Amino acid sequence: METYIGKEPNAGREVNLGEKVVLDLLEGIDAAGRNVTFDNFFTSLSLARKLLEKNVSLVGTIRKNKPELPPEMVSTKERKPFTTMFGFQQDCMIVSYCPK
Repeated sequence: METYIGKEPNAGREVNLGEKVVLDLLEGIDAAGRNVTFDNFFTSLSLARKLLEKNVSLVGTIRKNKPELPPEMVSTKERKPFTTMFGFQQDCMIVSYCPK
């Protein structure tokens, strides 16, 4: 567990805070061969790749405004309800579900 006690003095704007928290929590743990599940605050392609280097897989939701997401995976206006799209890149997979 890591307690957030506020912004560090003189630190400026934090970038990739969610990624930093996850990597800090996994530090010192032999998580190789495990899977970690996140909500959309923590999930990113960058984090997925860093975890994959440690032989850790990631499952999580991701925010629609993440720049690494292809536009066809984000927009559901043209899609039929209850359809699913899959995207693959190197060792990563993304799933886009259209609920309505």
